[in-house]
Amino acid sequence: MKNSRFYKGNIMVSILLVLFISLLGVSLVGFCLTHGMIVRARNIKMGGIEKLNDAIIYYLHFFREKVITEQMNKYINPYPEFFNSTNFPNTTDEKGCKISPSFKGFEYEKQGCIHTEVISTFNVSHLIMPYVMKCGVNVEILWGHIPVTKFPFLINTDQPIEDSRVYFNEKGIINKSIKKLEAGKHEVELNLSKLLLNEIKISNSGLTWYGIREKLGLPLSNDRIDEGIYIVEENGVLQSVVIEGDLQRLVFSADITHGVQKITFFRANIAYELYYKPGIKYLINWLNGNVQEKVFKEKILVDGDILSIEQENETAFLDSSNITVFASGKGVITTDLKLVEKSLLLKPLYLSNIKIITGKISIFDRGSDSGGISIDKVEKTIINATLITKGTFTNKSNELKLGGSVYCGEVENKGQIEVDYRETQEMEDNYFYVTDMKSVDCVMISYIEEVSDGNE
Repeated sequence: MKNSRFYKGNIMVSILLVLFISLLGVSLVGFCLTHGMIVRARNIKMGGIEKLNDAIIYYLHFFREKVITEQMNKYINPYPEFFNSTNFPNTTDEKGCKISPSFKGFEYEKQGCIHTEVISTFNVSHLIMPYVMKCGVNVEILWGHIPVTKFPFLINTDQPIEDSRVYFNEKGIINKSIKKLEAGKHEVELNLSKLLLNEIKISNSGLTWYGIREKLGLPLSNDRIDEGIYIVEENGVLQSVVIEGDLQRLVFSADITHGVQKITFFRANIAYELYYKPGIKYLINWLNGNVQEKVFKEKILVDGDILSIEQENETAFLDSSNITVFASGKGVITTDLKLVEKSLLLKPLYLSNIKIITGKISIFDRGSDSGGISIDKVEKTIINATLITKGTFTNKSNELKLGGSVYCGEVENKGQIEVDYRETQEMEDNYFYVTDMKSVDCVMISYIEEVSDGNE
């Protein structure tokens, strides 16, 4: 009896085990089928989203090229004359992806420059699959008084230019920025007199030697001041350094650790050193070896040539420096002018730290008649600067990497120039601007997102 019960118990356990294993197997089969369905659905969705992504990328490339190459000058107002459903209709590609553009625009003014902002929205859907993606692109168009520093390279030449891209390629100038290089005849205002009046702080008269003498505290007359180095102070602020006559060397260096910018002026083989902290009341100059609680406004004005603009050691400028150098004659750059790698990593905005400007005006008329700005270093050269000249920009370097921008009348290039646009820090006024052009300043993607099941 006991053995019979034992056998019956074993049979029951075996049956229950078989049932459990069967149920487990059915569950595993169900799980595998469900997992397979999920993977398949996910793969289908990923494939659909990938198609939409490909469509967006292709369309964005098409959109940017069409916007950048369009001659905006032919429109009174690019929005809505250009940005509309006629120029950008709904389209469907060969994979069944439908792109529906829409546009909104508004304007504002800053220092005489009109900014037209066009907010472009692209809805991308599929004719069969229920997936939708959305992309936003902001386009900014400038017109009115456009600062010349808004262009990576602007050549204001009488030479007829049919295609700027071909012209720059022939000149050996390569554009590494997302902005367009411009060449041709344009209406440009270089208000050098206003720049000097503001930086010498002459407000009661025009630019005259009498007014300059009065500002410098010299005996009053209409005679030109003697050659030398002068400083302009007002309300405890060192506004500018004025040099009458040629400057042999202008040397920049920076102490990043202590945040001190150094500028050395060489005249008649004598060095005049200036140390300061940009925007901070800290100044040491050749007239006083002690620290003064004064701010330097970083303006250097030369009535003559600057025969050598250089950097000392590996660092020319602090991140916070915003230096303006003006010469009535020529400006010759003989070394790199750059930020070291450490400084670039600390830089909050991609900006140029120095503007070098040349051109004769009224009483500031000394120096080379040809004027212009030249890069005289033959080896590979790195220049982080904004260069503005009425004359010729000359490059003697075999390989010039320009992190900044150039405005000039003509170009003489004996090597190769790579332009990686770096916007200048804003000036107190818009002294240099183009008046006859509408220009695309930027085309920027603001977002790309998936809209679930077509529900926006």
